[in-house]
Amino acid sequence: MKRPAILIPLPWAGGCEQQENGKLLEEAGIGQVLPQEELTPDILSQTIKKAIQNLENFKKNAPKAKRLIKLDAAERLAEEVLSLAEGRRLG
Repeated sequence: MKRPAILIPLPWAGGCEQQENGKLLEEAGIGQVLPQEELTPDILSQTIKKAIQNLENFKKNAPKAKRLIKLDAAERLAEEVLSLAEGRRLG
């Protein structure tokens, strides 16, 4: 994570996983979730300005957030699927 995240979850996305992932970033201090149904151009503009003004807080929180974020998640998932297909399980 090199930049603050501003997330606008799709309201029709099943399971609310986008909202839940956004909450994790908010709690880590590296992102903000904006509900699409409440979003206006003014709110988005204000949120971007606030993120720029708070870059130091983001930089302070980024290292601890790295523990939450698996940048290689797709690769790890693919390896697990392939190993399961081959009849073995990764540790």
